[in-house]
Amino acid sequence: MSAPDDDENPWLSLFDLLLCGKEPISAGVLATSIEKEGIQGYDRFGRRTSTTSNGPECEGVKESALNLLAWYYKNVTDSLTGGEFARQLSEDYESPLMLFGWPKDESPDFKKYKSETPPQFGGSISRLNNELRSDAEGTYLVLLGALCKKAGLDIRERGMPKRIGGIVYELGVSLSDEKIRLILKKIPDAIDFRQT
Repeated sequence: MSAPDDDENPWLSLFDLLLCGKEPISAGVLATSIEKEGIQGYDRFGRRTSTTSNGPECEGVKESALNLLAWYYKNVTDSLTGGEFARQLSEDYESPLMLFGWPKDESPDFKKYKSETPPQFGGSISRLNNELRSDAEGTYLVLLGALCKKAGLDIRERGMPKRIGGIVYELGVSLSDEKIRLILKKIPDAIDFRQT
């Protein structure tokens, strides 16, 4: 397994794939990918493991990832609360969906798995995902990108999460480099989405 924190080989979490890309991947396609090709995640001891390897913990990791996708799908398709659930989830930078995924160089080819059109529950999932990207998170990310640019901070520069973490610490707040890296990683897509 390759390192998930490498700038050249970013970690593609279920959170990112469901909610953050220009073309979100459906829960159905992700579930099929996991069933056929496995996924990486953390076992009950906090060890990163791949479900393609043998071991007693692997099935638990796979089951946890599939249960999270089922939970996501159930809530996002709920006709009464789906939109609100999706908006709240998009603002949760500590979602358990971030713990499961693949380093980019080990991710499945999602295009080979087709998803059936889900039944309509008061609105389409793609419409909800479009609302997500255009709501608060996208606005915050665009504002953050503009402020970084104005301050001369290149968000793609190696070591930038640590540098920004130091600036944030001056406010009396502590954020992990990983959390900052995940946020910075979303800024270019948020700007691209708003420009189109």
